[in-house]
Amino acid sequence: MLLLFVLICTSCEKGLDMVNVDSTVYIPGSGLSTQTALLGESVYKLGIYKAGVNQKNAEVTVNLGVDQEVFATFLASNPGYELLPVTNFNIPSGEVKLGKGDVRQDLNIRLTNIGENTFSGKKYVLPISIKTVSPSVKINEEKKVAFLYFSRFRNVYESKYKAYGTGVDDVGVVVKKIDEVIVPVSVSANTIEISGPETGMKIRLAVQNDRVVVTGAPGSAAYNIQNNIAKGESTYIGKFDPTYQAYKGAFKLFYSYTLSGKLIQVAVDLSFTL
Repeated sequence: MLLLFVLICTSCEKGLDMVNVDSTVYIPGSGLSTQTALLGESVYKLGIYKAGVNQKNAEVTVNLGVDQEVFATFLASNPGYELLPVTNFNIPSGEVKLGKGDVRQDLNIRLTNIGENTFSGKKYVLPISIKTVSPSVKINEEKKVAFLYFSRFRNVYESKYKAYGTGVDDVGVVVKKIDEVIVPVSVSANTIEISGPETGMKIRLAVQNDRVVVTGAPGSAAYNIQNNIAKGESTYIGKFDPTYQAYKGAFKLFYSYTLSGKLIQVAVDLSFTL
């Protein structure tokens, strides 16, 4: 029985060795996609993929670049967009090498001089296309161009967070349990806006060194949201991670708000998550 199993497996391996599917190069994030740009300088990684089985070419070199011709065609049916200014990006090398066994490699796009007003009133797009592949292999024509639409800036604190904590009333009874994933939005270089424990509540967190000022966002002033120093100091601890192009860290928040005349005191931790 064991011998039969070995013979079958060996036959399958030999069969797979005889299969030959030529390489195909493509951009899985092709088409129009919405992106954010980190304030200052950062690196955006555009994934380039190679598919195939027992490919003849052990390594292929993919040449990519900004495609103004394809942008002109895009603009004809999508008016209002503009090319991202050359002062706001740099592509150190348009060559991406995919070796034997490689499925993905990245084109590094350096975003530069990104300020809080860079995208105000603008619809900037960066059209990146596969120009050539050497040795010559198939290019997926439907997935050869990525239109990167940079809609707004983000700061280093804008990441997904796992929020866990409670809100208690004035006699210490838990009236709110917080256990959710929060995705903030950047307001300025040091401030993010998050959802609060009440429906429609928005809270702003301003990082000042390692301290955090908690306030209500526009539209949430009626909640009278503020730091609750009596319970503890609101803090942030973290450091920049080049892989995620953001800070990996955690907020420890102590704040209070008023709901229907009652004071609610919140203690919650926000921890970086993927």
